[in-house]
Amino acid sequence: MANPDTPGSIQLTNEWLDLYAASGIAVGTQVLVNTRGKHSCFLAESAAEPAISDGVEVYPTRQAIVDEGSPGLWGRAAHNNPYTVVVLQIDKNP
Repeated sequence: MANPDTPGSIQLTNEWLDLYAASGIAVGTQVLVNTRGKHSCFLAESAAEPAISDGVEVYPTRQAIVDEGSPGLWGRAAHNNPYTVVVLQIDKNP
Protein backbone atom coordinates (compact mmCIF):
# COMPACT_ATOMS: atom_id res chain seq x y z
CA MET A 1 0.00 0.00 0.00
CA ALA A 2 1.49 3.35 -1.02
CA ASN A 3 1.49 6.28 1.37
CA PRO A 4 0.22 9.39 -0.46
CA ASP A 5 2.17 11.68 1.90
CA THR A 6 5.57 10.42 0.76
CA PRO A 7 6.06 9.59 -2.92
CA GLY A 8 7.40 6.07 -3.33
CA SER A 9 6.61 5.02 0.27
CA ILE A 10 5.15 1.54 0.61
CA GLN A 11 4.08 -0.18 3.81
CA LEU A 12 5.05 -3.83 3.97
CA THR A 13 3.43 -6.79 5.71
CA ASN A 14 4.70 -10.31 6.35
CA GLU A 15 3.60 -11.33 2.83
CA TRP A 16 5.63 -10.63 -0.30
CA LEU A 17 4.53 -7.50 -2.18
CA ASP A 18 5.43 -6.67 -5.79
CA LEU A 19 7.22 -3.37 -5.23
CA TYR A 20 7.31 -2.32 -8.87
CA ALA A 21 3.53 -2.73 -9.14
CA ALA A 22 2.89 -1.02 -5.79
CA SER A 23 5.10 1.95 -6.66
CA GLY A 24 4.00 2.37 -10.27
CA ILE A 25 7.63 2.18 -11.42
CA ALA A 26 8.17 0.13 -14.58
CA VAL A 27 9.62 -3.35 -14.08
CA GLY A 28 13.34 -3.37 -14.83
CA THR A 29 13.96 0.26 -13.88
CA GLN A 30 17.05 0.79 -11.74
CA VAL A 31 15.87 1.86 -8.27
CA LEU A 32 17.21 2.73 -4.85
CA VAL A 33 15.43 1.15 -1.88
CA ASN A 34 15.59 2.57 1.65
CA THR A 35 13.72 1.59 4.76
CA ARG A 36 12.09 4.37 6.76
CA GLY A 37 12.39 4.24 10.51
CA LYS A 38 14.15 1.51 12.45
CA HIS A 39 12.78 -1.66 10.86
CA SER A 40 14.49 -3.86 8.30
CA CYS A 41 12.87 -5.65 5.37
CA PHE A 42 13.57 -8.50 2.99
CA LEU A 43 13.97 -7.85 -0.75
CA ALA A 44 14.02 -10.40 -3.57
CA GLU A 45 14.47 -9.98 -7.31
CA SER A 46 12.13 -12.33 -9.15
CA ALA A 47 9.52 -12.24 -11.91
CA ALA A 48 7.18 -14.34 -9.75
CA GLU A 49 6.44 -14.20 -6.03
CA PRO A 50 9.43 -15.69 -4.18
CA ALA A 51 9.34 -18.40 -1.53
CA ILE A 52 8.97 -17.04 2.01
CA SER A 53 12.55 -18.08 2.80
CA ASP A 54 14.02 -16.14 -0.17
CA GLY A 55 15.37 -12.62 -0.10
CA VAL A 56 18.12 -10.51 1.40
CA GLU A 57 17.62 -8.50 4.58
CA VAL A 58 18.06 -4.74 4.16
CA TYR A 59 18.75 -2.86 7.37
CA PRO A 60 17.48 0.67 8.07
CA THR A 61 20.87 2.31 7.76
CA ARG A 62 21.61 0.67 4.42
CA GLN A 63 20.46 1.38 0.88
CA ALA A 64 19.81 -1.31 -1.70
CA ILE A 65 20.41 -0.66 -5.39
CA VAL A 66 18.36 -2.76 -7.78
CA ASP A 67 20.06 -2.75 -11.17
CA GLU A 68 18.39 -1.99 -14.46
CA GLY A 69 16.87 -5.07 -16.04
CA SER A 70 15.66 -6.68 -12.82
CA PRO A 71 12.92 -9.22 -13.63
CA GLY A 72 10.86 -8.01 -10.67
CA LEU A 73 11.25 -6.68 -7.12
CA TRP A 74 9.46 -8.03 -4.08
CA GLY A 75 9.54 -6.87 -0.47
CA ARG A 76 8.20 -8.03 2.88
CA ALA A 77 8.58 -6.92 6.49
CA ALA A 78 11.34 -8.59 8.48
CA HIS A 79 10.74 -10.23 11.84
CA ASN A 80 6.93 -9.94 11.69
CA ASN A 81 7.08 -6.16 12.08
CA PRO A 82 3.88 -4.47 10.83
CA TYR A 83 5.44 -0.99 10.79
CA THR A 84 7.98 -1.51 8.03
CA VAL A 85 7.94 1.11 5.28
CA VAL A 86 10.27 1.21 2.29
CA VAL A 87 10.86 4.06 -0.13
CA LEU A 88 11.60 3.35 -3.80
CA GLN A 89 13.29 5.99 -5.92
CA ILE A 90 14.36 5.81 -9.54
CA ASP A 91 18.15 5.87 -9.61
CA LYS A 92 19.03 8.76 -11.89
CA ASN A 93 22.76 7.93 -11.69
CA PRO A 94 23.05 4.36 -12.98
